[in-house]
Amino acid sequence: DGTDCPPFAPVLGFLGSALALALACFGAAYGTAKAGMGVSTMGITHPHLVMKCIIPIVMAGVLGIYGLIVGVIISSKMAAGNAGYSLFSGYAHLAAGVSCGLANLAAGFAI
Repeated sequence: DGTDCPPFAPVLGFLGSALALALACFGAAYGTAKAGMGVSTMGITHPHLVMKCIIPIVMAGVLGIYGLIVGVIISSKMAAGNAGYSLFSGYAHLAAGVSCGLANLAAGFAI
């Protein structure tokens, strides 16, 4: 009867995919900027330790890749059209995207 698969259910899934990618990239950008300032400061004060300071920049970049991977996984679970995409799947994908995105955003702020 269509009550399990309403027409707005895929919107929730795509929103989860978009939030996973967007929030993770915001976290990666903030972490990269913050670590980049640290590297430039370290280059002025202790030039021989600059290569050790590159690690946080690489780790911040990986945050964006995590968001991309989760976004692709969520969007690959969605079929073309509304064939069998339930409301439960929409909310599950929204929750997965938001949790991944917010975790990566918090990790970017923590760098």
